[in-house]
Amino acid sequence: MSQLDRAGITLGDAVLIDLTDDDQPRYLQVSDNGSADFTGTSRNSSTVMSLQPALVPDRNRVVITAPFWNENLGDGDCVTPGRPLKLEKCVPGKRSQIWHLVPTGDPGRFELHSAQGVLAVGGRTGLQAVTSGAAPGPPR
Repeated sequence: MSQLDRAGITLGDAVLIDLTDDDQPRYLQVSDNGSADFTGTSRNSSTVMSLQPALVPDRNRVVITAPFWNENLGDGDCVTPGRPLKLEKCVPGKRSQIWHLVPTGDPGRFELHSAQGVLAVGGRTGLQAVTSGAAPGPPR
């Protein structure tokens, strides 16, 4: 994961995942129905995420977890690709939960690739990890 370290991305920290270059907060946010999208505008427990190393031999692979318990969601705490993004119970090494985090040059900026393609929000693919100020989530 040294490439991620050089890009300024610290795995395991509590972060907000935000779109880059749009001058407004659009954080990845979990809703009560178990879906996730980039509609979060404030720092709260529904927008805090954690990028954890995926338990696979491939480099720069992560899972995105929602580290704070939400009793409405049950065990759903890994963000999975799709339209919409959704949460499901984390299963170590499960390919559908793994994202390839690709640094894009500037520290902290990256793209998320999955088996379904590059995650795009409104045609934008650039994301950044913003310090949330919350305690990090547990390792997955």
